[in-house]
Amino acid sequence: MLHNTTLARATHLTWIVGHGSTLRTLHLTNCPVIVEIYTNMELDKDWFPIYGRSAGEAILYRIIISWAIILTAFISNLTHLRNVQISFLRTEANSEEFTQGMIAGRYKVYERGQIVTNAYSKTVYEDSLAKDTEAYIMLLKHTGQWRSEFLDGPVDKIGKIGNEGQDDMRD
Repeated sequence: MLHNTTLARATHLTWIVGHGSTLRTLHLTNCPVIVEIYTNMELDKDWFPIYGRSAGEAILYRIIISWAIILTAFISNLTHLRNVQISFLRTEANSEEFTQGMIAGRYKVYERGQIVTNAYSKTVYEDSLAKDTEAYIMLLKHTGQWRSEFLDGPVDKIGKIGNEGQDDMRD
């Protein structure tokens, strides 16, 4: 289980899929994909801001990564995966409820030390919703968790997925 971990680099994905021969369960909770970095700090070779080392003016970096890319890699490389949950804490009205699926909060930006949603991350969400949802459905089919009744709600709420039948799952 990964909790409150941002996904922004190929090394993050490589680390997860590197467990492909043994990983049977994967829960990602509050793990947004970072699509933009805006900072005036120097970045190391892996694009992590180096605390205390200013680069002068703020610099904007855009990262080409999407949930569709990540989920497709899971399908291709996590051959033994049988249980996957991708969930995010709802942010409206100080809710403490988690929602599973491809919700708007799945894309964020790193802006001067904070992980936030901005106009660009909202655009990425809107532009990638169809491909991300398709990849999510394919991943759920891959794990055997897909149920056709999941389509009864809005596409970005394809959620509440993965819990049904967990007691019946066998290793």
